[in-house]
Amino acid sequence: MFHYHQVHPDNPGSLLEMYEDFFTILPEYRRCDMDELVWKKPTFGYIPGHFSVGSRDRAIAFDRILAIGDAASLQSPLVFTGFGSLVRNLPRLTALLDTALKHDLLSAQHLNQIRAYQSNVAVTWLFSKGMMVPTGRHLPPERINSMLNTFFGLLANEPPEVADTFIKDRTDWLTFNRLALKAAFTNPALLLWIWEMAGAKDMLRWLGSYFSFTLSAFVNLLLAGWFPSFTRWCQPWLERKYPELWLRMLTVSYGLTTVMKRPL
Repeated sequence: MFHYHQVHPDNPGSLLEMYEDFFTILPEYRRCDMDELVWKKPTFGYIPGHFSVGSRDRAIAFDRILAIGDAASLQSPLVFTGFGSLVRNLPRLTALLDTALKHDLLSAQHLNQIRAYQSNVAVTWLFSKGMMVPTGRHLPPERINSMLNTFFGLLANEPPEVADTFIKDRTDWLTFNRLALKAAFTNPALLLWIWEMAGAKDMLRWLGSYFSFTLSAFVNLLLAGWFPSFTRWCQPWLERKYPELWLRMLTVSYGLTTVMKRPL
């Protein structure tokens, strides 16, 4: 079970209290008999999340220090946090980190290029914001489930490859827009609910994310067909003579190929 919790002075966020609430509602939530459950290992904790607008709006590194996974708080549509992004981008992260270590490019400027950011993932943060009850507000308890039913109902009615593409962080611009419009037509109240929970400020901020996603899709269209192979062609002499430029070009190349899972 998960719960989106807004960081706010009026939200103390006691893990113990939330864990007690979990056991209180567990029989109804899971439709189970508590006396028949076999307890293995209770786990609970916080996972940080960050609503990204662009690829550089969050520093994840300092000199000789790099945050990865949940610590970097880069989103995945499955859990809206860093774990999914880490797993999907593991070849990208390990290759870039190996290059940085090999050439002693360990300043914050260089390490901040090594991130699992994807514009097609970052644009989904409005969904999680729409499932986060604002501090001091009380909303109908069935609303969150209604939103989830709409989103996952759409995926259930799509061909299996569409749902697979979405869950694996590979949604392209056209598919994202098609599903978003379909969700709005299926449940028009969604727009009002998200506006009510996110507010005008975050809606405008999300438009920045959407613009970044659109720009990234356009750049990908222009460069993805030739830039990665050109980068590899340059490697023998470029990496040896200009390692900083090589790291930068390799970062761009991985950014172009990661979304659609093309070979680098």
